[in-house]
Amino acid sequence: MTIMRKLYVSSLLIGAMYLIAGIVAIVNWSSMLLGIEPILSIGYIPPDAGFALVMITIGITMIAAAYFRDNIAKCLACALVGSGLGIASAFIQIAVTLAVGLDVIITWEEGDVLGTIFDVLREGIIRADVVLGLPALVLFMMSYRALKRLL
Repeated sequence: MTIMRKLYVSSLLIGAMYLIAGIVAIVNWSSMLLGIEPILSIGYIPPDAGFALVMITIGITMIAAAYFRDNIAKCLACALVGSGLGIASAFIQIAVTLAVGLDVIITWEEGDVLGTIFDVLREGIIRADVVLGLPALVLFMMSYRALKRLL
């Protein structure tokens, strides 16, 4: 299997996961707007329109790399941009989680601060954007290697 074939198959699979996460988030968000329980209640995919927009954008960009598999430049560009956005999304979520954890420490009044910090970190780190950021990091490295070989 050539590097380009691995690249567009990986991009298709990872992009599909991002797209599914975005669709689940938008379905849950719209069901909450209607005042009913979330239809697809998956724990670490928040019912948020912004989250859904980011996940769908990343997913479509990565799937476009598989669509443009015959054009090496477009395939690499889509894979690099999509995986870069996925990595950025993961790092932003990690930064937000750390900020919330520090906020808990700073505003601590009474109770189990370590348990609260652990809950905040667990809920923030095991979210779909952070978990999907790991395969996006691998895809970014594959794309970067392929680009270096091309140049």
